[in-house]
Amino acid sequence: MDYPPAKRSVTNLPLAGLRLLLVDDQVDTLDIFSVLLELEGATVLTAASGQQALTLAAAHHFDVLLCDIGMPVMDGYQLINKLRHSGRNGSMAAIALTGFGPEQYAHRASEANFDRHLLKPVRIDEVVRVIQDLLEMAQSGQTGE
Repeated sequence: MDYPPAKRSVTNLPLAGLRLLLVDDQVDTLDIFSVLLELEGATVLTAASGQQALTLAAAHHFDVLLCDIGMPVMDGYQLINKLRHSGRNGSMAAIALTGFGPEQYAHRASEANFDRHLLKPVRIDEVVRVIQDLLEMAQSGQTGE
């Protein structure tokens, strides 16, 4: 994937200057993860559904999508498909978050155009590392997995 370069500010926070879209139908997860990601320096907007995520993506630029797969009405696979075919955020880095088994769902997430797949429960330091890896690869011209 070719991601637009993130506008990083000079700070010791690993996600400083990054705009993240966090999507999960579990409001508690959104609240906790958004606070943790903001403590790492990111600006985080949250959506509790795929439709809310599409509305936010139409109005804002994001560097990274963190998206739960198992959501009602529009699951993460449907959401990433719609986002990848949109103009504004179609090339942002995308990480699938799921409680489902790693092997089968990691392959499906990759086929659905997610760049990475993380199994819940996931640690914030792992999320930060994966985001940094994806953005470094994009800046050096490499592709994801």
